[in-house]
Amino acid sequence: SRPCSPLLEPVAFLVLNKEAEIFHDTNICQLPMQPGPCQAYVSRYFYNLATKKCEKFRYGGCQGNGNRFATKDECVETCVRPGKRVRELSSQSQGLSYFSPTPEPGPLFALSERLSSFADFPLSSSAVNPVCKLPVDSGSCFSYETRYFYDSVTKKCGAFTYGGCEGNGNRFASIDECLRTCGSAGKRPPAFTSRTKY
Repeated sequence: SRPCSPLLEPVAFLVLNKEAEIFHDTNICQLPMQPGPCQAYVSRYFYNLATKKCEKFRYGGCQGNGNRFATKDECVETCVRPGKRVRELSSQSQGLSYFSPTPEPGPLFALSERLSSFADFPLSSSAVNPVCKLPVDSGSCFSYETRYFYDSVTKKCGAFTYGGCEGNGNRFASIDECLRTCGSAGKRPPAFTSRTKY
């Protein structure tokens, strides 16, 4: 049995263009490149946080972490997303985080100052943890292990047979882990009302 990757926990909500987006304290794009202990040596891509680029590496075929993509385009779509990159900054207001919606330094959007309420705004598809958008992938090995995946179309977790190597991050050891990571997709965040109206 392989160790599971850490769960991503929501820490803050941000409203831009009337869409609420959830950001996580551990993003797969922040994980280090991890080739894993096996020796299949498959070409994959990872997001290098230091260079801020998607780079090729040799994946061993098993274990590793979620910062592993089959194509450079998939890596760029998940981690680079020009104009949508989010930078977490320190906050002294009620333990909330402040975010900048652009990759370059610019005006900060303070969560507690910019929202009047976001209870009526539906979540956009970009609010979902990136691994929850990946298609189910059984991998190329033949271990035949039952795992669970999140179907972004039906917004439900389902079982599939995992081969034991390769695949992608949309793979969970239990249905509970799948629901904790992706199950809230499409649900509204709890209401938050600011004292400041804009």
